Amino acid sequence: MDYSSRIDTEFRQLYNYRCLSTAVHGDGRIAPGRLARCCNPFTGTQEDVERLVEKLETRTLIDLRDAREADTVDDRGGLLYRFATADENGDTEGAEFVFAEGRTRHVMGGGMEKFSSLGEMVAVKEKMRRDWEAHGSVYAMQQVDFSVMYRTFLDGMPTLWCRALQLCAAPENHPLAFHCSAGRDRTGVLAMLSLHICGASEEEILADYELSKCLAATEGLYDTPFSFSERQVEYFNQQGFPADDSANQTMLLSIDRDDMRATMRHLAGAYGSIDGYLDTIGFGEAQRARLREVCAASYENSASAAAAAAALDTSALSTSSLELGPEQNLLAHGPAGGASAAMSSDEEMERAVISRGEESMYAEDLPGFAREWSELSRKEQRACRTLGWSEAGWQKSDSAPLSVAWASLNARQRAAAVLLGYEEADFEEEDDEEEERQGKGAGKANAGAAKL
Repeated sequence: MDYSSRIDTEFRQLYNYRCLSTAVHGDGRIAPGRLARCCNPFTGTQEDVERLVEKLETRTLIDLRDAREADTVDDRGGLLYRFATADENGDTEGAEFVFAEGRTRHVMGGGMEKFSSLGEMVAVKEKMRRDWEAHGSVYAMQQVDFSVMYRTFLDGMPTLWCRALQLCAAPENHPLAFHCSAGRDRTGVLAMLSLHICGASEEEILADYELSKCLAATEGLYDTPFSFSERQVEYFNQQGFPADDSANQTMLLSIDRDDMRATMRHLAGAYGSIDGYLDTIGFGEAQRARLREVCAASYENSASAAAAAAALDTSALSTSSLELGPEQNLLAHGPAGGASAAMSSDEEMERAVISRGEESMYAEDLPGFAREWSELSRKEQRACRTLGWSEAGWQKSDSAPLSVAWASLNARQRAAAVLLGYEEADFEEEDDEEEERQGKGAGKANAGAAKL
């Protein structure tokens, strides 16, 4: 298969990226650079993220997974520094970091844990388990009817698809990219709906779907082959899906346009047509016309997109916290006081900056935290919640050591920690000398208290 004109291979480890304009042969139905699909961009290098943000000017990411599934992959390239994250309720974290610059990543809540408990997938998962135990993971994956998966996606999660399409139809969100884990199945379903709305033929839709075979190592498209992380493998296995390397490669190679064709036939049979399905989920003709108009417009001519970039208002942001694992919950330790050391210009790009109108305040300028919860600013409270500290569990402390490793924190948690005055050294494993460790914590607290 010739991928050269369709798959963007300038990315090193951000796999399966392509603009949907290539599916309709650049004939104007979808403008280049407007709407794209890809695998989980957390896999990308720092250079990949920079290209996604700076060269392609991506303003919005639609993450079709949920927070738990997303947390199975490390943010290798610092993507979470460059996008504020909105959860499935619309609550936003990270918009106070000025390097988000109005960009937003929407986590839609379509995790495999939820999906695998829906409708026909319960029986599919049970059969897969039996095949797996009797004949191994490769055989089990070979028996999967992906069209059953896709129609369960569509029938079982109608609100997700309506919300995703609404995001795609908003001009201020463009350029936009959507993804799941591999960028093949859930992403393929949203691509099918979007392409249909924009006037793509069935053949054009199926040809685009089939391109995801580019992920298979045997296709030789990437120097570093696509694979799942250890945490992803464990997560998918827990949901009943074999995800070891052999099963994964079998899945990637087994992509068959007949699965997507059968899915489209299902919508025609169950809802009268694909448009009938879209009417049923609440994405009616007026919204479809809006999506067609937005996708056909060039990004340069979208004044509303530029306006949205300059109009980010963080004053009403939710303070809901991330879902943290036990190893990342610092609640029992409480925040220590202190101010971080002076930062170089490179470090500033990786650390939290608060923007209040014309005033900017770096983490090094923040006071210590030997204070009551009510004495913290809203932004400080939001950063605390990002690290798992809540008002109910708050303890005023002058010398609270941190036993959680810096490496166990994701990018957003690190940025929040720095905003609160911590340095990476504060997160190292406990020293052998207890007195030395406590002395270090007390020293930072005293330094912060001097600012009060």
